[in-house]
Parts: sequence; C-alpha cells; structure tokens
Amino acid sequence: MRTALIAALAVTVPSISATAATSTVVNGNGAFVAFSQVSEDGCVITWGELVLLNNNAGDDRPEGVLAVATQVDTCDPDDFGNGFAGLAALPSTASGLASAHTAGTVVLDGFNGGQLTIDLDLTWTGTGAVSTQSSRFRGENTFDFQVSASRAANLSGFLAIDGASADTSDALLIRGVAGSILR
Repeated sequence: MRTALIAALAVTVPSISATAATSTVVNGNGAFVAFSQVSEDGCVITWGELVLLNNNAGDDRPEGVLAVATQVDTCDPDDFGNGFAGLAALPSTASGLASAHTAGTVVLDGFNGGQLTIDLDLTWTGTGAVSTQSSRFRGENTFDFQVSASRAANLSGFLAIDGASADTSDALLIRGVAGSILR
C-alpha cells in the first residue's frame, strides 16, 4: 500500500508549463458502517450509512461523523418515505486501517421535515486483507487522482436510532488521498 500511495503522489507532479497552476490535495482516514432498524410493530423501517471522517490534510471534506438514512412506514399506503442527513463533530480516533472509535449523538434532519437522533459508541478493529483502489484522469487543463484503501472491521459498541437499538453491518476502516491540479 505504501508503494502505491507513494506512486500516486509521484504521479501528481506532471510537467506544467509556465502558466500558473492551482492544486488541491486531501487525505485522511476513517470508518464506515451500515445500519438498519425495524419498529416493534414491524411497520417503520429505517436504514442508512454512517461514516467517520478524520482528515489529515485538506479543507474540501467535512470532518466528524456523517450519517444518511431513509425511513418508510410500510403500513401507511400514503407514506413514500423520507430521507435524512446529518453531520456532527464528534470526538474520534482513527489509526489508519487498524482501528477507529467515536461516540456521541448525530441529529439527522429530514428532507420532508422531522428528525432522527442517532446515539452511538462504536469501535472498529481491522481484520483481514487490505483492498486498494486507484484512479487518475488527465484532461487538457486538469489532472485528478484518487487512491483509497479499505479493510473489513469487527465492530463493537452500540448504535441506537431515537432510543431504540439498531442492527449494524458491513463495517470497514477506510483511508484515502485525492487531488487535483488545474493549470
């Protein structure tokens, strides 16, 4: 992975003519988990994703815990669902693809009104092999690149939506660097 990251960073220095160039580079690490919940009566289904973002450099990405969710009442034929999103600057730690932890509350605002409150105290511990992905694009006046890595994780702790426990799945630790040069 380190070789791929160094190679990606080395690629970001293409020949630039005498014209002025601007560049943006963002890198960081974090964690991901999917969640779901079914109400006690089986009618209201809520599902979504939560991402812990911990930036090492760059201003172009939010930092903290970002969550999105969809909720629908399947017992109400007039309910077409509602989407929710929220970002909270919760205290966190992220150690590359080894582990991550965060705890606190994220309030998600509904696109059609309403709110969901997610309370969490989660610890991700990396397990298994590391998967890497990369891409680059060279246009007439731009060069963009992205290198990322992920690793499956065991998840411990809790996640609750509006006070009721939720199920979690697909826990991952993530790390990435992305950049753009415009001349």
